[in-house]
Amino acid sequence: MTLVLMGASLAVSGTVAKSSAHDPDTARDALDALDCTPQAAVPLTLEPTQHPQGPYRSSRPPEARIPVWQQLRSLTAAEKVNTRLHLDVAAGADSEVVRAKACEAEILWNRGDTEGATDLLQDLAATGARVAAGVERPTAGAAAGFDWGPDARIGTRIDLQNLELTYHADTGHLFTITEYAVSDCYTRGAWAIWMSTNGGTTWTRTYTLYADLCTNGVAAVVAGEYLYVAYQWVLCGVDIRRFAVADGHRDDYSATVFDRCNPYVLDIALTSNADSYDTNVYLVATASDESLLYAYATASIGIWNEVPTGITNALYGLDASYCQGPASHYLYVSYVGRNPSGSPSNPLRVARKDATGWDVTDVEPNPRLGSDTRISAYRNWVMTVYEYDLFPDGVGVRYRVSYDGGDTWKVGTVAQPSSGAQYQRPDVSARRGGGFGVTYLESGGAPADLCWFRWRDYGDGTPGSAPWSTPSQVSAKFAVVSQPTRVECLPPPEHCERSYGALFVSNCLEQGVYFNRTDIDCRSRAPADFDDDGDVDLTDFTAFQACFNGPNRAPHSSCKIDADFDGDGDVDLNDFTVFQGCFNGPNRAPRCSP
Repeated sequence: MTLVLMGASLAVSGTVAKSSAHDPDTARDALDALDCTPQAAVPLTLEPTQHPQGPYRSSRPPEARIPVWQQLRSLTAAEKVNTRLHLDVAAGADSEVVRAKACEAEILWNRGDTEGATDLLQDLAATGARVAAGVERPTAGAAAGFDWGPDARIGTRIDLQNLELTYHADTGHLFTITEYAVSDCYTRGAWAIWMSTNGGTTWTRTYTLYADLCTNGVAAVVAGEYLYVAYQWVLCGVDIRRFAVADGHRDDYSATVFDRCNPYVLDIALTSNADSYDTNVYLVATASDESLLYAYATASIGIWNEVPTGITNALYGLDASYCQGPASHYLYVSYVGRNPSGSPSNPLRVARKDATGWDVTDVEPNPRLGSDTRISAYRNWVMTVYEYDLFPDGVGVRYRVSYDGGDTWKVGTVAQPSSGAQYQRPDVSARRGGGFGVTYLESGGAPADLCWFRWRDYGDGTPGSAPWSTPSQVSAKFAVVSQPTRVECLPPPEHCERSYGALFVSNCLEQGVYFNRTDIDCRSRAPADFDDDGDVDLTDFTAFQACFNGPNRAPHSSCKIDADFDGDGDVDLNDFTVFQGCFNGPNRAPRCSP
């Protein structure tokens, strides 16, 4: 193969492998999967072999063999949970079509829809397609160590009421919303939007709301091509604004939901189905009459539909999570509700919604009085985290987890307090098939108040199936424990399995909101794999070519990557020799070592 570089023809040895052809819908779905890299078609030969029992290598005739889909379906739930499927496809008349369907089956399985995957494989088998399946189960608790960075400051204010962290998967753009405290909002703004286009390394404020009245709650979520922000700044109603995910700029859209003064709104939460259909936004609120309010809108249009829930005795601590997956319940809401019996403690409740309506379960009888609750769901796994002050040594962080979509619940501890350390303000994320990630704050510890993170796999409910990682310190900066922390499972780089981002507020010594991220279970990247997709191909060559400018001259002004492999300040033929040594085409491992 010959690559033309800045007018010169340079030979690059190696054969370029042909990429698999996937339909657009399947390719879009692959964003949610850990990976989908079906192996190239393997020639299938069935020539007879000399064997004492006939022309086959096994004494069992081929028609008696158990098909792959049936073998996979016969696995127990414990054998399927948290596994990854890898499929090889035998060559045939329609091998490209079969490979595309196999890719779709991998995606379904790796998302947790094992039944859907085996159904698709059964359909393929009926056409005569031959596949081989490998099932990989990651070692439980493998992600025990986390490399956090980059301590990116988002403004310098620490007088906050709320933080929100969300993202747009297609562009990788991250958004933080900071809601400011009543004491300072009149003169310096009620809330602001901050946007990062480089994975959280730097942040730019794109919008600030200044109002005559302070806001009393802000929530935000991405859906479609918009960042939706809901806020309450007068007692009557919740105002909605939206912003383009491409640049963070507001469009002309505006709406008011629950536009009435009796009852009036007390607390709000916003979520969306961005991880699946990417079509709807969901708003929930608690009201002054202790009812739970609910509305939804189509993201592209933004017309809101209010639907009664029939839920009463809802007090405070509201949070909401959309549930990606085939489970019948698609929306989960956590809050502290009033105990009708008049008991001194008010329970933590989880309300869930399916196509027919809502049901409510008391999951914790004694959450800490006045504290928030946080909830996140994925498939049939649901977790809510909260402060708990009945530990022998004070306040710590507990969780309730369900492995069956909320039918039953188990209890556990994220952070056990001691005589010298208390733990509070937790948050949880269960998105993208990445397991459960939890952040929380430590007060009274040595040497100072800090932000911590723990992670575990989803698990199957059996003891030891999903152990928690060792607590990981998010940053060396001191945290303000009266302020919230936030965590989100982010779209990872191509060479990593999962990523998390965390927000916390630092104290007056280095005051401001700080963002840190960790990329987990990452593969070493070859020097010339500029797009982090595990190969060195023409896409990487295009990026290299944009930098090439010859010896003793700075890289070309259009250069957007570091192609100066020998570190001499230019990108010349010496650097191209390094690139040439790595080039091996798409969907193949590079020919050079990381």
